[in-house]
Amino acid sequence: MRIFQAPTSEPKTLEHFLTTEQSQSQVRRVFEEVKPLMAQGEQVEHLLVQGVWALKVIPGALVLTNRRAIFLNQGVFRKSFHDVFWRDLVDAHLVEGVTGAVLGFQDVSGGITSLDCLPKIPTRHAYAYAQQLEEVAYEFRRLRNMEESRAAARGVALPMEGMEGYLSPSVSSTTALGATSPTSSASNALVELKKLKDQNLITDDDYENKKKDILSRL
Repeated sequence: MRIFQAPTSEPKTLEHFLTTEQSQSQVRRVFEEVKPLMAQGEQVEHLLVQGVWALKVIPGALVLTNRRAIFLNQGVFRKSFHDVFWRDLVDAHLVEGVTGAVLGFQDVSGGITSLDCLPKIPTRHAYAYAQQLEEVAYEFRRLRNMEESRAAARGVALPMEGMEGYLSPSVSSTTALGATSPTSSASNALVELKKLKDQNLITDDDYENKKKDILSRL
């Protein structure tokens, strides 16, 4: 199974996020809040806390790790977390205004999660990191889909020698029962073979060799 690998930097300590652009007490609070949630090998890459414009008793926060984006919303009597996993990231977007920056992420389901009133400079750095992940996630899904298609193709049995795993079950079962003629069976095989070539599941050389093999049986 293909595993998603996000770009990482050297492990960062709490001191890395204690800058003058964010409330240091709130940064400490958020860092302590997310530590128990971290999986093995997971590390914080960016930590953003809402500013005073958010008008909240306890500001919300956004933590980017090498695995996901963690949105933290906390009130006096409640606390909630929402994750967007990088493998599902479709689009990252940044908007800057008078009250700070808004950073949001759209996932494969079409849902968008965002947080406003974030400090502009740290949020720009976080956005740049998310853009890298957007490209990595797209390539990850493309390769995974290709591998799944190839695995599905290899797992289908065929009646013709040299074509095992390339044609659909309907072709093999019909031929095995003798319900079609050799010419009809070969036509079906050629159609299926062309589909595999068009989907880049076999090479041009494989296509030509299998095509010659099928035609030689007529």
